[in-house]
Amino acid sequence: MSLARRNTLIASTVFRRTVLSGLIGVIGVIGLVWIGYAMHRAQTLNDVSASLGTEMEGLEGLYAEQGITGLVSALSYDGKSTWEPDWLYAILEEDEFIIRVMTGDDETLAGFDGIDPPGGKTRTFIEHADLSGHPVLSFRLPLEDRSAEVIVARFVPDRLVILQEWLVRASWLVALAAIPILLLTGFLTSRSVFRR
Repeated sequence: MSLARRNTLIASTVFRRTVLSGLIGVIGVIGLVWIGYAMHRAQTLNDVSASLGTEMEGLEGLYAEQGITGLVSALSYDGKSTWEPDWLYAILEEDEFIIRVMTGDDETLAGFDGIDPPGGKTRTFIEHADLSGHPVLSFRLPLEDRSAEVIVARFVPDRLVILQEWLVRASWLVALAAIPILLLTGFLTSRSVFRR
């Protein structure tokens, strides 16, 4: 094997190893960020869901006294619902957890077209803070036969969740930026082998 071919083979091997090890490191860091975010998000949703279940038990008794049945709940995070019927109006809030509870019969719910802010077409019916200490707003919609109760609970993520979300968003940019950087690093490393 000639010296030139041997040097080319060594440079190619060093280049591949440098780029491969760098990619493994970048993918590993991004993977840890995504796994941590997914686990924290799942745990938070479970906690919120448990709080909602406790709240639902109390609401069932309260609304039963008023003759309102068919309590329905939906839990969503960042606009992505874990369960959402077709008739449920989507509320999108950035960086917030949203819980919506609706009561009423099918005809009432079918006529529900959304939530207006207090002071608009709807009026604030009840305000309390039973879900993990966060405020809960209930709106009574002016429907003809029976009012639908809508409870909207916004859960603002803690600093860790916000940090994880930004890291997840930034991970795509990091992955794109890492490719040319690793290629350049591999090239410079392979050249430096022969300077020693």
